[in-house]
Formats: sequence, structure tokens, C-alpha cells
Amino acid sequence: MTGTIFISKSGSVFVFARLMQDGIVKRLLDETCPPHGDTPWRLCRVQEPIGNLCQCLAVGAGSGFHALGGFTSKEQQDEDARIVVESVKRYPVMNLKAAVYDSVLQFLEFKTGDGIEPQLTILESGFKRLIPGQVPAYLEARQQRAYPFQDPH
Repeated sequence: MTGTIFISKSGSVFVFARLMQDGIVKRLLDETCPPHGDTPWRLCRVQEPIGNLCQCLAVGAGSGFHALGGFTSKEQQDEDARIVVESVKRYPVMNLKAAVYDSVLQFLEFKTGDGIEPQLTILESGFKRLIPGQVPAYLEARQQRAYPFQDPH
């Protein structure tokens, strides 16, 4: 569909989201964004505070993160990958502890359907570009409705 061969174009996004959830991205940005450091991450321009949960980085249509291109932007995916590498260099033990903790937690708490929530602001623009014929069905899916899901019938 994209005209390119790849294993996963979103690989860095998933690792980046885990690092964000574990507070590692926040620590890196706190230590490297001006006035504390001189690393010019694009994310340093995002004015919203970055917390320890993925949802705490405002990713909606009006957010600074979205203005930078969001998760689907090639530039942001490249930066996500650089942040992942930099965080492993700076905080290897913190990354290892977080990965082990998250793995155990996921194993113990996983439930079918867990975490299903609307993804409209993240996915819609890419879907409109790549699979426009499927967008109406996607927008009508129960997952795109407000949580908790309400059946319109």
C-alpha cells in the first residue's frame, strides 16, 4: 500500500510510548531541553507538560505534539527513535527495570479488550490518505465512539 518495504514503520512509536509511560522521556527532556541542557529535541517546543502516562502528552488535534506531526510524522518517528537510543545510553538500568516491571505487569493484568479506546486523532489522517474507501466504516466502528461504548440501537 505504501510503495515501500518495511517491517514496522511504527516500531519506535511503541517503544517511545512505553518510555513515556515509564517517565523516561520526561526525565530525558527535563535534563536536556533548554534551559537545563542544549539538546534541541523538537519535543522541547511542545508546551504541554509531559507526564508519566502516554495520555499525559497531549496528542489531540490542537496539541503541540500534533502540530509537530504527531505519531505518524516521519520527522517525529525519527526523533522518537533517537530519543529511545539516547535514553538507553543515559539510563540503561532504568530502562531495564521498567521493561521487566512492565512485562510482569502486562502478564498479570492483561484482559481481552483491555485499553480499547478511540484512536481517531492519531489514525484518521493516515487512513484518509492510504485507505480512503475504508474510512466511513472505520468512523462508524464502536471503538470510535465515546467510552464507555454505547450501542446506538
